[in-house]
Amino acid sequence: MLRIKKVIFALSIASLSLSTVVAEDWSQFRGPNGTGVSITTGLPTEFGPEKNVVWKTPLPPGHSSPVLVFFQEFGMISYDGSGKERWKLPLGPFNMFYGFGASPILVDDKVILPVDQDNPNSFLIAVDKNNGRVRWKVDRPEVISGYSTPIIYQPKQGARQIIVPESFQLSAYSVEDGKRVWFVRGLACEMKSIASHDAEYLYVNGWGFPQNQPGQQVKTITFAEGLAKYDVNHDGLIQV
Repeated sequence: MLRIKKVIFALSIASLSLSTVVAEDWSQFRGPNGTGVSITTGLPTEFGPEKNVVWKTPLPPGHSSPVLVFFQEFGMISYDGSGKERWKLPLGPFNMFYGFGASPILVDDKVILPVDQDNPNSFLIAVDKNNGRVRWKVDRPEVISGYSTPIIYQPKQGARQIIVPESFQLSAYSVEDGKRVWFVRGLACEMKSIASHDAEYLYVNGWGFPQNQPGQQVKTITFAEGLAKYDVNHDGLIQV
């Protein structure tokens, strides 16, 4: 299902005789190297509720990209090309202020998903694409917030790596066992865009407001101090 040779778009499968269309392997968000550029030709150019649709199914609200249908209120669910459930893996509960932003990606027989939370319970997980069993899970307590989808990078030497923009850092993890291979500090507090690469460089961008940088957080006061300063009518409440 996930080797997108029939160009699956989650809610619908666009079709203009797709069985004859040969596409490159589009197994991660924004394509093979994260650029969002496809070299496939002969694809349909128009879509609609009843146009170029093979099947569709209702889904609850969400922001995840359609590589594998992931739901924040449940976890991972895998469907075959006809819409039949193959397996499911409950995850969570999750603690994310803006909701889940990262999407799963496919690497060989593994479905990989970063779970970056607003607490020290972040992790990176790889499950078997055929049965949903956990192949490995790596805790990442230093990642306190994030919404980036990882990419797969093949260095000139060595095994492929999972590249993930994280809180204040860019990290590379082993596809085989999830161990961190290297990291670079200096990123923003909340990463949302994904990394991209060419033959020589990795590119990543991010933004964070100054008050959310290490050592520059806005100092807060206790509720008792707030009452003493702002409770002008002494009713035990602070009103705006």
